[in-house]
Parts: sequence; structure tokens; C-alpha cells
Amino acid sequence: MRLRPPASLLEKVDEYPKSRRHGDQSARTAAGLGTLGFRTATHGDVDGIELKLSDLRDARIVVAAKLHGYSKIGEALQPPPHVHAPEVFLEARGSELIAKSSISVDLQGVELRLLLERVTDRPLPRDLSGEIPLPGLGLSHGRQHPLFLTARQRDQSRIWTSPLFMTV
Repeated sequence: MRLRPPASLLEKVDEYPKSRRHGDQSARTAAGLGTLGFRTATHGDVDGIELKLSDLRDARIVVAAKLHGYSKIGEALQPPPHVHAPEVFLEARGSELIAKSSISVDLQGVELRLLLERVTDRPLPRDLSGEIPLPGLGLSHGRQHPLFLTARQRDQSRIWTSPLFMTV
């Protein structure tokens, strides 16, 4: 990942998940070059890095990634490029990220998503409340429907309810 303008905007880099379940994720910075390297192997979860910038509005964020496939034969340390998506490129300006909150690209044939997302420094709420307009969901009348509520924590961990059965 490359950050432009200069790396002087980069205040902090954190990896998540913090648990290092698989021990195959690492981030590093190249001093003074505005470049951050990130390596991970996915296991059906979310891996990422969190960057703290001193000035997001004027930042230019460029993500260039190479994806590798899995091969049972050959050199394990030199995996082949992924057949469907050997590379992905995503570029955004900080002002665009501020306006949209997130910018993503789906990798067809890989079932992965590359996501730039703006997160707050403020503590996140522990309790939420609101209303779900059931008529707007287009549910069939007179039968039960399971409704699952889900949320994502700052570290990308997912939480969800058991099904809530309701009839419209």
C-alpha cells in the first residue's frame, strides 16, 4: 500500500485481528517512502490494518495488491498468481473517503472484497436502538420470517443475534 502525500501524515499503524490466530499476517512500513507493506493469508475472516492519518482530507491512498492462489504442487514459497484476480488496484482521495465513509472493490471469482473504510477515534457505542420498517423489507404476509441482527466491531469481529421470528 502506498500513501501520498508524504508519509509524514501517517501517525499510527495497527493490525487486526489482534489475536494473530493464524500467525500469517504482518505489516511493515518503509521509512520515509510513504509505503506500507501488508501480507496476509485469509481463512474466511477479515484481516486488515488501521491507519491513523494526521490529515485525511488531503491524503491520496493507493492500494496495489497481488493475490496468489493455492497449489498442492510446486514451490510453496512461490505460489502462483490467482487465476481470476492476480492483482487489484484501488485509489481514493481522503476527501472522497470522508464523503462516502467507505470505498470498495469486489474481486470477482475470488469472493474477496478490498475495502477502505473511515473509522472514528471516538469510543463506539455499546448500546444501539432504533426501528426496522418491516413493510419496506418486502416480506410475504401471513407467515413467519426469521430476522437476524448483525453488527461489526471496530476490530472487524462480527456479532449477531439468534433469529427473531416475526409475522407481517
